[in-house]
Amino acid sequence: MKKEMSVTTVRYRFARPPGVSDWKRFNRYRYHVRRLLCSVHPSPTCIIDRSVFEDVARTRTTLSIFPNMHTLKWDAPIQSCMVFMHENVTDLELYPLPNEHESPYYRDVVARMPNISRLVLHANVATYPVSSLAAHPVNMIRDLKSLREVVLPPDIVPTAGLVKALSDLPNLQTLAIDYRPLSRHPPMLLPESLITRPSLSKDGFRSLSFLALCICFKDAIYLFNKTSAAKQLRAINLRSPVVETLSDVHNLLLVIGKFIPLLEVLDLQSKRNNHAFADFPVTPDCVVDLETIRPLLGCRHLVLLHLHLPQLLYLKEDHVEEVAKAFPYLASLLLLFQTTAVPGFTLNATSLLHLARHCPDLGNLVLFIKVDASIPIHDSTCPTFQNLVVFVPGYSDVEDPATASLFFSRLFPPDVMVYADTGVWTPPLIMPRAVVKIIQTRRDKWAKVKELLPLFMQARVEERERMKGVVQSGGHGSDARKVVLRTVVLVPHSQN
Repeated sequence: MKKEMSVTTVRYRFARPPGVSDWKRFNRYRYHVRRLLCSVHPSPTCIIDRSVFEDVARTRTTLSIFPNMHTLKWDAPIQSCMVFMHENVTDLELYPLPNEHESPYYRDVVARMPNISRLVLHANVATYPVSSLAAHPVNMIRDLKSLREVVLPPDIVPTAGLVKALSDLPNLQTLAIDYRPLSRHPPMLLPESLITRPSLSKDGFRSLSFLALCICFKDAIYLFNKTSAAKQLRAINLRSPVVETLSDVHNLLLVIGKFIPLLEVLDLQSKRNNHAFADFPVTPDCVVDLETIRPLLGCRHLVLLHLHLPQLLYLKEDHVEEVAKAFPYLASLLLLFQTTAVPGFTLNATSLLHLARHCPDLGNLVLFIKVDASIPIHDSTCPTFQNLVVFVPGYSDVEDPATASLFFSRLFPPDVMVYADTGVWTPPLIMPRAVVKIIQTRRDKWAKVKELLPLFMQARVEERERMKGVVQSGGHGSDARKVVLRTVVLVPHSQN
């Protein structure tokens, strides 16, 4: 290889075309290659000239250059990778160019690599964003009957033809259409007729176990009702490009609870209103309560439950207890709904006790709560989280940081991470000044909680060590009770 230097880039090409003797020396290495990852632009200042691939294709001495290769990742024109295609390839990643959407080379992919089980189509920088797949890529997906996993690029609209092609794959287990966060891109333009409602057979998606799509909840309801996919699914991740209504949220949860009782992962996210922090009337159609999510209570195998919806959350403490009892294996819980200053729409911190008691595996918790003076900071019988790693309170309301820190030091394990937003913050322009003031005050209080909590945690550890020493020294129960060392830390109450 030789380097050709320019002002901004280095271009690599063969100094001379490879000869028979070169291929003979290379022969001993080619059987050891299992994965081939290639990019025409491996860095902004480095380019592999396309003549390299042309010389390889013209001078090679065998049809299969890497006969034991099973993974091919190609960030270059599809035509240039044809020389490396063979039937032993099972994992393929492509970066289609703008002029390749209608390329006949997709037929070569099927003919030369019929045993592909994993297909990933990336959004090439030159083609981004992409609204829908052209006919040739869809036909390629339809003809690759061994596919078990399909990952498509962001902003792909799941058209009827694409969904139908995917539903007919007999071994498809994982379907994911990658997406960017909904808050960072404009809403997807949907035609009047719902585009993801093709004519599906009852055995469509018959092997599907993981589904991640960016579609409306109504379309998801249609898919679950029309196919047998619901019976096999173990993980659902849906992002809606529209602001979902309460009725569509409830209907989706009804279908999931009815058809997918063995579901283990549920992650639902809806686009949210632009006036998320503005004052607006609280009406029944903008409140998610226990009755809304009750259909999910039958999915007792849930390990992850994330609901990021535009409605307000209204759960009472006994409702949280019922939810906690229904999901004993829960490891990650996110109930992140619109923030509001409306009284009565915030859970009291004592609700966390039910999660600690009934969900011993809970490791990640994201929940808005209200920490007031009524929390039991001196109750030694309170349950504790055994495996909690991350707690995210959002802009939860804290009456007194010292009291909150003392309560959390009893409730949380010593190594828990409390992720409160206390860094530099620029409020949205549409946010009313009164709301900005409330949020800023809460941020300041959570900064104090993060400062005090490690001190209380350390005091708890020392207290337990002293109690352990009393017991090990042979003290009787009555003696141990006399040495009940409660941690008392004198911290001035913060001003509200």
